[in-house]
Amino acid sequence: MEELRTTDSVVEYLSNAVKNKLPVSAYEFLEAAQILNLLIGDEQEKLFLLQQKVAQKKTDLVLEQPDNQHKGRSVAFAKTIIEASNEYLEMQRQKAKIERVIELIRISKLNARISNEEYNNQF
Repeated sequence: MEELRTTDSVVEYLSNAVKNKLPVSAYEFLEAAQILNLLIGDEQEKLFLLQQKVAQKKTDLVLEQPDNQHKGRSVAFAKTIIEASNEYLEMQRQKAKIERVIELIRISKLNARISNEEYNNQF
């Protein structure tokens, strides 16, 4: 059975090719960009859910504070606690992953365009 394509599997394929100094054709880069462009929505959905989870945790922390304790600091306090959490770390990693995928798509399209121009200039 053929393995399901995911954002991670496409990025891993390209990463392994680079690490092992294997040539990646412009066609492969363009195909990877097309696949990643289609799959990035799943990654963005995951980020939105993580952001909601972090915001809910922050809200819970703020609402837990007694009215007279830490008055004026509860939001800052909650933010500090949240930024130290695993959920926040996961959210930040997901944001970075999406940014890397978007940049990979841009580079792949540029690579394909340059290769096409080089091909056309040969004739």
